[in-house]
Amino acid sequence: MQVSAYNKENNLRIIQELKSIMQEINGATIFWLLSLGMVTGSLMKLFLGNERGMGMITNILGGMLGTLIVGILAIVIKVPGSLLLGLMGAMAILFLGNVFYMEDDDHAHDIEEKRI
Repeated sequence: MQVSAYNKENNLRIIQELKSIMQEINGATIFWLLSLGMVTGSLMKLFLGNERGMGMITNILGGMLGTLIVGILAIVIKVPGSLLLGLMGAMAILFLGNVFYMEDDDHAHDIEEKRI
């Protein structure tokens, strides 16, 4: 009997410690998610260069949107590592946005010739 009572108390203590470790949605978490999204968006534009993909502002807004959506969803369903998941969400949204925004070089060259 003493062993099971000890295990029950120990399990309750472990659960309480885990609950205290889990993140919650507050101003600091939203700030870090937005900051991470802005850095991710600007780095994505830096890696792609000026000729390709979406613009700088669009990349930053897409990164912020991706981190907020995925990070808050991770917190709501109680998955640890919401900032890391938010980073992966921002990278996924930015990748899809930039890849489908890119124009074919021949098509862009034809448009440029029509302007002249």
